[in-house]
Amino acid sequence: ELDVWMYQHFLEVRKIKCGTLIPNDKMPDHPTVLQLLRFALNLTQTPESELLVPLCVKVLKENLLTGPLIQAISSDAAYLEYSKLSIRQRAALLVATATLLTCFMRA
Repeated sequence: ELDVWMYQHFLEVRKIKCGTLIPNDKMPDHPTVLQLLRFALNLTQTPESELLVPLCVKVLKENLLTGPLIQAISSDAAYLEYSKLSIRQRAALLVATATLLTCFMRA
């Protein structure tokens, strides 16, 4: 069953125009972010898919960005997990973000 976050992502991926279903000021909570990232990456619930930051890195590396995914990656839930990581563990997300931004700037 798709929630509004997954449905908005689904529509954006398929380039179906319907307007925004999610208010811009609405921030997804941890379970919503986790469910949306798994949905975007077509993953099932496994111990490897329990952490948000590695899933965010995969989304960025695969360039799967949609409005809902941008909100999920920049959510308080993702930041809370990120802030608890060591500097070395944070590097993967920073590198993935910088790489994607560099690609957009060149385009």
